[in-house]
Amino acid sequence: NTFTGWWSCVEDDEEFVWDEVRVGGSDTTNDQNCAVLAHDADFAGAFDDTVNDLDFDLCIDDDEYYGSYHYDSPEIPGYEYGVVYTGDHDEVIGSGVWVESDISGISLMFRLRNGDLGNFWWEYDDDGEIN
Repeated sequence: NTFTGWWSCVEDDEEFVWDEVRVGGSDTTNDQNCAVLAHDADFAGAFDDTVNDLDFDLCIDDDEYYGSYHYDSPEIPGYEYGVVYTGDHDEVIGSGVWVESDISGISLMFRLRNGDLGNFWWEYDDDGEIN
């Protein structure tokens, strides 16, 4: 129920300690937390996130995807673009970049098994590093 190890970044000799203790079993997880992907379903479509006042339109063209979005309050427009990868069971993942007027970052886009849109994103800091 525990492991001890380390991790490091590419081209960096510094090692960081990584020790973990299992705090819950399989009944403490779900499809969203584990990002269980849908089979035979892509992430293209129009999405409305009422919790975050976000409208997001996503299109897939062969092995590329494009999207535009805006937050309603405050009004913040943005767009996203990237590459589409397809797995052995027709799972579809988009790996791309998102851009707003003064910030940008990277993103992973996918459809969850339950049909929801999944998205992991990170923002670049002032030095161009991922936060």
